[in-house]
Amino acid sequence: ILLSDAPAGSKVVLEQISDEDPILLQELADRDCGIGTVLEVAPREQFTTATTLSFQGRVLVLGPDAAALIRVSVPPIAS
Repeated sequence: ILLSDAPAGSKVVLEQISDEDPILLQELADRDCGIGTVLEVAPREQFTTATTLSFQGRVLVLGPDAAALIRVSVPPIAS
């Protein structure tokens, strides 16, 4: 699914980053955020389209255009 469509409060795994935006690629690389990184999607604030993520003790806020360039998967819930 697109990161922009990931449910708020969920944990997702980064699967693919479009190479359409080299600045986004560099920003994620600089933050050690790559394929396989587990991201927690924070609850979205009312009246905003930003996606706030936490991972490895860091916080990253992405606008809707950037979030639409990232594909993630929702790992199965362990029973």
